[in-house]
Amino acid sequence: VDPDSIDRIWYHIGLEYLGDVPFIEPDELREESERISLAVALDTFGSCCGDTMRDFLRELMGILRVSPHLSVTLIQCDAEVQKVHPLTNEDDVEQLFHSFEMYGGGGTDFRPVFTYVNRLLAEKKFTKLKGLLYFTDGYGRYPLKKPPYDTAFVFLKEDYLDVDVPPWAIKLVLGEEDLEEQQ
Repeated sequence: VDPDSIDRIWYHIGLEYLGDVPFIEPDELREESERISLAVALDTFGSCCGDTMRDFLRELMGILRVSPHLSVTLIQCDAEVQKVHPLTNEDDVEQLFHSFEMYGGGGTDFRPVFTYVNRLLAEKKFTKLKGLLYFTDGYGRYPLKKPPYDTAFVFLKEDYLDVDVPPWAIKLVLGEEDLEEQQ
């Protein structure tokens, strides 16, 4: 039996209630979890480059490693959507990590990314979209209306000056110590 295919909840329930008899559910009888989606935008106008980008891609690899039902749409953007990378597993991120090129670098406007994600949502290209994470320095034009999904703008403390994030968005400021904790 492949130990990664065992539903650990039933395994532990069996051990707890029956002593040394774990419940092991065969793979073919287990319901498949539905894939969930996450959109991630990288502001390529200077705020997400070099080591920061590499650290971010490593974190993304780790997330996809432990979340096999997660699908990520990685969007490189500045004043427009420059490049889109669909990532459905750790291998996709690994390949991107070794061949990553930055696209864009000319100003920041957040609205084209929201327009793009809204279009994909309308075309049903996302399965259960959980939200949009936007890595940026925060300087750009924000949409006026709240989108139909959660949005978090993520800033690095070293580049962060208090900016006017819309009240409907989550604002997260990460310091270098936050990034080091994850490694």
